[in-house]
Amino acid sequence: MEIKPIYNTGTITFVENPSKINAIKINSVYKQDPKGVIPNGIYKVFKHENSRFLFVLLLCSLLLISQGILMSLIDSVLKWGWFWYIPATIIAIGALGKLIYTFVEYRGLKNSINVYRDDLNSGLKTTPPFISDIYIKLYKKQVSHNWITIAIIFYGIIIVSIFWWLKDVNWWIFDFKKWIGDLGPAPENLAIYMIIGLIGVMTVYIWFTIFRKKRILDIQSFFGNEVISQVEIHKMTDTMNKAYKRIFFLSILVILVIPIIVKLVMNKFNGKK
Repeated sequence: MEIKPIYNTGTITFVENPSKINAIKINSVYKQDPKGVIPNGIYKVFKHENSRFLFVLLLCSLLLISQGILMSLIDSVLKWGWFWYIPATIIAIGALGKLIYTFVEYRGLKNSINVYRDDLNSGLKTTPPFISDIYIKLYKKQVSHNWITIAIIFYGIIIVSIFWWLKDVNWWIFDFKKWIGDLGPAPENLAIYMIIGLIGVMTVYIWFTIFRKKRILDIQSFFGNEVISQVEIHKMTDTMNKAYKRIFFLSILVILVIPIIVKLVMNKFNGKK
């Protein structure tokens, strides 16, 4: 809007409040509730969770199908050893379990959206329990994924190193050279596949960490401190970190003890000979 001053030929331009402009911009970008009940910002959280569940369901389904195809090709086409049935079966079982669990959560999200609409229509304005559960699970998952990734990278590097060391070893009844050769791919290629797998694990970890942080910020932006206080979050994550740390270092201790026991047995066996 422009107003011409009485004693000046210039113009005065009135600009909208920046916060009002940002609010309009945000509302135009966010997904709208089809039934027009849930506020735009909060509905965005529900929409993102819905899209994430659908993506995980699709990914698990494809992973389950791919492992089934792989197991059918291991012996007939690829001519790999029986060993490869083990990881393929483990991955297939894991994908099936995740598929079922995600579907249950997906149904829970749908029910939560309907209940939240009913609460808003009744005049209640409380944080949906489903959002609180998601918020807490995000922190728990981050702690778990931190330690799982650390363990996979740590033990993966050890396994690759041991594998590379044993690929040419033929000692007593332990014909590692033959066993490793029977796995299928050449030992050099198999080591490269393992390293690529570790890099893939690290890449997926970084991606999920960034995505998880964004989901946390979205919930904090629209629900504030109604979900759970940061003090409680800190206590929960601190307790989990301590538990995972004990398990991790205990596993390292066990792995260090086992080679020592094997070495002592071998020395005793050689001494008798």
